[in-house]
Order: sequence, then C-alpha cells, then structure tokens
Amino acid sequence: MKFCLRAQPAHWLLGLLLLLGSAARAAAPLPTVVTGHIEHPASRRVALFLGNHPVTRRPLRAVWGELDEANNFRLEVPDLPFGQQAEFVHGGETAELYLTPGDELHLALDAEQFDETLTYTGRGANANNYLAQRFLRFYDFPLPSGPPPARDQAAPRSWRTPEQDQRLSDSLQQGEHAFLRSYAAEHPLPADFERFARTSIAYASAAGNLWYPYLKRRKEQNPDWPTPPGYYERLRQLPSLDSAMRQHSAEWATLLECYLSTVLYNSPRPVTAKELPAQLTAHFGSSRTRDVVMAQYCVYVLQSQKLTAAQPFVAALQQMTRDTLLVNPVQRLYARKYKLSGGRPAPDFTVRDATGKPVRLSDFRGKVVYLDFWASWCAPCLQEMPASAALREKYAKQDVVFLYVSVDTKEPAWKGALAKPLLTGPNARHGWAQGFETPAAKAYSIESIPAYFIIDRQGQLRGSAAPRPSAGQATIDALNEALAK
Repeated sequence: MKFCLRAQPAHWLLGLLLLLGSAARAAAPLPTVVTGHIEHPASRRVALFLGNHPVTRRPLRAVWGELDEANNFRLEVPDLPFGQQAEFVHGGETAELYLTPGDELHLALDAEQFDETLTYTGRGANANNYLAQRFLRFYDFPLPSGPPPARDQAAPRSWRTPEQDQRLSDSLQQGEHAFLRSYAAEHPLPADFERFARTSIAYASAAGNLWYPYLKRRKEQNPDWPTPPGYYERLRQLPSLDSAMRQHSAEWATLLECYLSTVLYNSPRPVTAKELPAQLTAHFGSSRTRDVVMAQYCVYVLQSQKLTAAQPFVAALQQMTRDTLLVNPVQRLYARKYKLSGGRPAPDFTVRDATGKPVRLSDFRGKVVYLDFWASWCAPCLQEMPASAALREKYAKQDVVFLYVSVDTKEPAWKGALAKPLLTGPNARHGWAQGFETPAAKAYSIESIPAYFIIDRQGQLRGSAAPRPSAGQATIDALNEALAK
C-alpha cells in the first residue's frame, strides 16, 4: 500500500518542522549532574560507577573527576536512561547514590568522617539523604577493635530456632519500613524511588535470612541439620527482582552474593550440574535473576575447580539461557582457562625492565619461573611481597626465577615501588607491562591482580593458576613439583 502527502501551504510546513524539532529536543535525555565539596580529601580524584555487569561484576561505566583548588568537583552523566543506583567513590570510601535523569545533586562531606558527614542538596537530595541516613541507622556497624574472645570449640552453642530467627528478621524489616514512612512524611520521595526503597528493604531482609541455615549448622556443629522445607522457595516471592537488577540495586547484588555463599559455595552436599537448574528455578522462578545466579556459579567453578568439573555447569547454563550478556563472559573464561591449563605451552611475551632492556619469558627456558602480575597501587599484591621475598630466599640456590610483571600505567609509580628491598634480589626479575590491555597481560587473561603462574623448565604451565606466596607449603610443593619435572 502506498501513501502520498497532499500539498500544504509553506507556513504549515514550517510549523511542522518547528514542532518536530521541539519534540526531538524534548525527547533528548536531560544530563544528570553530581557536584560536591570534600573537606580533608583523601585524594584528588572522585568517580561515579554506574552499574555492574551481572556476571563479571565490573562497573559498566565510570565517570572520573578531579578536585579543584577549593576541593570542589563536577561529574556529569549526559545520557542516564532511567532511575538507578550508582556508586560514588573517593579515596577508599564509597557511597550508594540513586540518580534519575536530570538530577542536579550536590554532596558535601568530610573525608575523615565520610559516612557521618555525607549530606545532599539539590534535585535528588531527598532520596539520597534517605540512603545515607538509612545506612547510618541500620548498617553502619563498628569494626571489632581486637580479637574475638576465646571460646570452647568443643562445646557447640545452641542457636535460635527458625521461628525465632523469622521474628527477629520481621522486627528488623518493620523498623526499616517505619523509618522509610517517617522520613517520606517529612521529605517527599518520588514514587519510583519509594518503590525501589521498599523492595531494597525486602532484599536486605531476605539476604540476612539466607545465612540462618549456614550459621545454625556452624554454631551447633551439626552439618546435617536440615533446612526447613520451602525455606529458599520464599525467594521467588520477592518483588521485582529483574527490575532491581536493571536498576543496579546494591541489595539485589548482595542477595545474590549471600545465596551463592550460603546455599551453593558452602552447601552441606556439593550441588551437581544436573540438579542445579531445577533448584534455581524452584528458588527464583524462570527469571533472569535465576540465570544470573547460574552464570555466576559457573564463573566460581571455573575459577576454583578443574576444567573437567566446570564443563557440565557451562553446558547447563547454555541450555538454560541464550542471553549473550550472561553466556559470553562464561564462555570467554572457559576458553581462557583451556588456553592456560596445565601442560600447555606458556604464552611468551616481552616486557622491558627498569633500564629499558627487553625481558622475554622465553629467556628463562630451562628454569622454573614463578610469574607474578602485580601493581604498585594494589594492596593485596604488596601484602604478598614479604612472603614472596621469603620464597626467593628459600630458592636462591635453585633454578627458580621470580618474574614480577607490573601492570602499572605510570612508570614513576612502578619504579618507585621497585626501590623497596622486598622486591629486589639476585633471583628476582622485573618487567613493565603498562596496563591490563597490553600483550603480556592479555596473553594471561589478567583481569584482576595479584595473579600467579608457575612455568616449568620446558616452558609449560603447571596449571591455570599458582598458589599465592603466602599459601606456604602449597606454593613450596608446587615449585618443587615443577623443579622435579
């Protein structure tokens, strides 16, 4: 069928064009702006992290900014599609925000008392002040100042009954809802955010409930204590799980982490790939959240077990969903683990040392190489260095080379770290990879650090990952086995 337009007067056409232009401008999303002032800043940088990938859990987007001379900053998100949670980062502290298109939010804080001084003004302030006050009131628990008191490990403690635990959970949830009602009465909240806040309370309560069976078994030293019938099926009654995932809800992510930790990772009986899909469907229904849990568990198995153990779980995920957002990261991790599995040739690479000379992995053929990917800004990496120095001393007279490859992006930071005695020695070699996107880091699929590998005299990998230096005897055994080959 064909259509044709009847000729219209020129002024009508001009009016139509102006109308269409106005509609296009109206449809364009308003920028979302976060400004702020920080007293006693811990660093000169601030950031907004927007969303996390449901499987890799990495930020989907980051907006960075610098403090000016007056310790003020401005961050802008030009195209935020809908209301969602975001994470504000400064120094080692974070705060959960709720941002909607067009917000002009201003925050103020003292970095020496981050949570206690955090306040908001401007468009979006009511929702974010609620989040800040909710955290202080219900979730800001002080860290212990010393070791826990000694207990008689031989005497199990009686733990509360399921009914007592549910009453406690209901009481805590009622307290949160009462606070939300009283706050909203004084500080009107957008309807969308208020719904989000109510579901967040439900997720936080459910996450706490997930720990009960695990703690019951631990406290009473009874690994065979049966979980009450239907205990986990209550999860499928939670409201709007998939919508919460879309809004990057922190409580949704916490709920999944608690489920994985208590129901799967620490299950009294290891779960099988054959029964897991049905179990997840019983607990989460046929939701996308169910598929995310399956994908996250596949990542856990790939990272912690042999490739043969992971294969059935990956196959089950592929049968459960065709969602490439969930399946592709798992498939990539599987391919990387296969590439770096034991007995395969270690990928060669070339980096340069502090003098500018090339350092090639293949230069050390005939010796065992303990390969350490690290960075000067990585606290866990630096915490391993004393144990690494002790290992170097133990193997000082044997054919073991400790090759440290830094993924620092700034050369002065890397060279400054090399000045520390713990990093130097006759059997220590250093190279600079200049970031995660360089050939050396990509060859070993380095996405997080520290990362360790052992390479034998023939240049073959001794597994897809090596124990950390602080693992003690496990690391020594792995090095000795490589030397003996």
